[in-house]
Amino acid sequence: MATDQASPVRQLRSIPDAPTPALVDEVLSHLADAIGRDRAELAAARSPDRVLDLRRERTVWLLFQISTAQEEPVGAQDLALAVALLRDRTIRDIMYGLARSEYHGAAEALWLQIAAATHGHDRAEAVTLFAYSAYHHNNTALARTALATALDADPTHPIAVLLANALDEHLPPQQIRALAEAALVIAAELGIDIT
Repeated sequence: MATDQASPVRQLRSIPDAPTPALVDEVLSHLADAIGRDRAELAAARSPDRVLDLRRERTVWLLFQISTAQEEPVGAQDLALAVALLRDRTIRDIMYGLARSEYHGAAEALWLQIAAATHGHDRAEAVTLFAYSAYHHNNTALARTALATALDADPTHPIAVLLANALDEHLPPQQIRALAEAALVIAAELGIDIT
């Protein structure tokens, strides 16, 4: 995976103020199929072990997308699948753990690509992941900007609201790191090491 080489100022400028309409349309053209496949495969999984296997496979796939996101843009079909996978709370929660890894910059690149390709809750989800990573690394100005974007997309996004409140209360990054630590535990339960 590529590591973070971008400066915070460059990242700040790359938070999309609004989704890119053409990219949104392209991703939306694949999203229903991605969600349908995801739901069908989970419904067909007859055992808890098979559900864990599916989540492991999907998490590994998403981690691969992250590994290349800084080098080249992710295609619309893969962005649609990434959006569908982030709707799974287990997978989404694991992604918060990347903020504490050396791959946080690569993850941030994918979150920004998703933010440019979606609107509403999906956009808020991606920008909140980005904001958490910024906050985790003590870049509170960048985190605040990202959270404002997330809350514009979905004013009730629970983690965005929580992080915005933490910033308003001037909580130091150490006090929000439990989310990343919990993500490591969830990933380990799937047999994945994201450290």
